[in-house]
Amino acid sequence: MASKTTAAQEALDAYRRELLSDSVETRIAELSGVVATYEATCRDRDRQAKALTARSWWTDANSLRDTFNRMQALAQRQWADEDAVLAAFEAAKAAGAKPSVLASIGLRPEAALTAARARHSASTATDDGKASTGDQPSAPTDTPPAESVGADAPLDRSA
Repeated sequence: MASKTTAAQEALDAYRRELLSDSVETRIAELSGVVATYEATCRDRDRQAKALTARSWWTDANSLRDTFNRMQALAQRQWADEDAVLAAFEAAKAAGAKPSVLASIGLRPEAALTAARARHSASTATDDGKASTGDQPSAPTDTPPAESVGADAPLDRSA
C-alpha cells in the first residue's frame, strides 16, 4: 500500500512540476512566507495594542507620548508588512499565479492588499499634486483697481 501512495505522490509531484514553472512556485513560496509574517505581525500588534491601552497611559504626558510612539511603531511595522504582501502578490501574479487560486489557498489577504494599494495611490496622488503645483502659473498678486465711483465719498450714517 505504501508503494501505491509513493507512486501517487510522485505522479502528483511530476504533474505539479509540469503545470507550475519554477518561477511561479518560487513566487508562491515567497508570498506564503510574507503572508505568514504579516498575519503574525497583525496578531502581535493587536496583543500589544491591548496591553498598551490597558495601562493607565493617560496619567502623564510622558506615558502618553511613550504609548503613542509604541503604537506608531507597531503600525509602521504592519504597513511595511502590508507593502511586502502587495509586492509578493504582484510578483506571483506576474509569474503566472492565478489570484483566484491564491485566494482559495489563503494567500490573498484582502485587508493587506487594500491598505497597501490605498497608501500607494494616496502617495502617488500627493506626489502628482506637488509636481503639478510647480507647473501651474502663480496667481496674480496685483489687485484690480477699486472703482472710483463713491470710493472717496463718506458714508451716510444718518439713515
